[in-house]
Amino acid sequence: MHSGSRNTGDGRYAIMENIARQAQQHRCTSMRKMKFFNILEGTEPSASAATFSMASVGSIVVIPAGAHHAWRNRSNAPIRMSTFFSPGGVEELYPKLVGLSLEALSTVVEPFGSGIAGPPIDE
Repeated sequence: MHSGSRNTGDGRYAIMENIARQAQQHRCTSMRKMKFFNILEGTEPSASAATFSMASVGSIVVIPAGAHHAWRNRSNAPIRMSTFFSPGGVEELYPKLVGLSLEALSTVVEPFGSGIAGPPIDE
């Protein structure tokens, strides 16, 4: 975590660094928050609203609030990315997600303004 919403004074944003291991994926979700990914290492295939892109080092991927989006690490190496959320608060969600079933995941993400919208890319 670079800066949680509590550190920003008024909760306007949070910045987190994430590492996506080989074959890691993110289900298609929708979030009431705007999200930006800055790719620091690796290449990330992502899909948002009806578009598909390959984001490489230095790319910034913008996910508007409410947009459905998903990603998957198809490379042979980890992807390291910095993620900016506005408004903040969602950084408190991520530690709660480890090992949850899909049903439990749906329940846990809802209070954070997020929802499961579908399967990961290619499913």
